[in-house]
Amino acid sequence: MIVLAISTVIAVAVHLWSKLAFNDGVANMTKPLLMPLLYSTMFAVAGRLGIAIEDPWVIVVVAVLYTLGDILLIPKDRPVFFMSGALSFIAGHMFFAAYFMLESFSLVFFLIGIAAASVPFASYMHKVLRKERDSAWAFGVYGGVIAVLFVGVAASFSPVYPLYSVVALIGVVFYGYSDSRIVYNIVKHRATSDFEIMWTYIAANLFLAASVLLLNA
Repeated sequence: MIVLAISTVIAVAVHLWSKLAFNDGVANMTKPLLMPLLYSTMFAVAGRLGIAIEDPWVIVVVAVLYTLGDILLIPKDRPVFFMSGALSFIAGHMFFAAYFMLESFSLVFFLIGIAAASVPFASYMHKVLRKERDSAWAFGVYGGVIAVLFVGVAASFSPVYPLYSVVALIGVVFYGYSDSRIVYNIVKHRATSDFEIMWTYIAANLFLAASVLLLNA
């Protein structure tokens, strides 16, 4: 576990440094390592603490899909790769949303989640539509999937064990921030550095992985 944890910290640190230094070579080499190391560390921590993660294959699928998405998004100015990477992330988000909802579901918090997600989603779409019309549907679909992930986590909220849901929702918020900045860069709404996009992406998965541990503890 310690070796995995140290390896994860090193990979994250080197990758973020490469973004600050604009070193694409190092960034491209370390990016595919991030999710495998992070989620492997999560499973190692679970094993050390005696936590039995229910339906672990779902989390493995999520990690694989996120990693595939990372790899497909490495090539620049390749629309086919970009769309394939986005689809991989969409599938990962849907698996994660289903994971939380199948573990626990509340209709009340499901509806609250829809209401809470609708405001940032509407703001996001307004900004996209001001800059881009032709591809707005594609950006809308992706943003909608992030909203679905948020609603899925919110629907699993339990007043008896609220911590895992709160931690997971923080992760989804980080995901929404990171992914919306990628879209804003594309439509030229607002420029955001790769460093900021990546550290918030890593934070999103760190919180989501922590929430899985808390959910199964």
